[in-house]
Amino acid sequence: MRNDKFWFSTIIVSSLLIMSLLLLMQIGFNPAPAQAQTDQPVSNVLSRTITVVGEGTANVEPDIAQAVIGVQISNRDLEAATSEAQQKMEAILMALQGQGVAEQDIQTANFNIFVERLPGPEGQLTDELLYRVNNDVRVIIRELDNISPVLNAAIEAGANNIYGVNFSVDDPSTGRAQAREEAVNNASSKAQDLARLANVQLGEIVRISEITGDRVIPFAQAEAFGGGGPIMPGQLEVTVRLEVVYAME
Repeated sequence: MRNDKFWFSTIIVSSLLIMSLLLLMQIGFNPAPAQAQTDQPVSNVLSRTITVVGEGTANVEPDIAQAVIGVQISNRDLEAATSEAQQKMEAILMALQGQGVAEQDIQTANFNIFVERLPGPEGQLTDELLYRVNNDVRVIIRELDNISPVLNAAIEAGANNIYGVNFSVDDPSTGRAQAREEAVNNASSKAQDLARLANVQLGEIVRISEITGDRVIPFAQAEAFGGGGPIMPGQLEVTVRLEVVYAME
């Protein structure tokens, strides 16, 4: 009887030892998963950067001119004022097209009717009305040598309101590629100076963006037309500004 108890106890102890050993082996062959390495936060990367604004310019020759041409008629009779303004504008349009201005290059800029009370003999306002009719068109002149003939033809046809003569380029991208290249070089020069002053090494470009609202500045506006003197197109200065962020090594 004692032998049976002895063997029974031995079997239980052996089973517990085997189970413990198996458990230890399982833990040893299944280590805890390693934590994945994470990239350095973007905020830390951007904290070691140099940000500059580079500016570049390019000079281009204007190839089109624009002007506002119109007529102003005053009359105490509204119907008579509008009728006369219409007749003169039709004559102006025919004169413009006769000088080679295409129909798609003529666009109505203003059409206004103003009512004014006329003063009496002693300066007091009366019930008598004066109507002023303005009719203006914006004209694109694609042959710069033809500016004065176009304006003179409009005046002869009845135009008595001409203003806003200016020059531009038909393709807005003209000169901007050159200005961007100069802006990048300008930004690089500024960043190198800052890195030298800060005693750090300048790294690669982290971010680059173009600041909107690039400028086109005329070097010369129209001075006069007809008998008043020559019109000088001059040059246009195209300016591009870039914000460039460099890493510091």
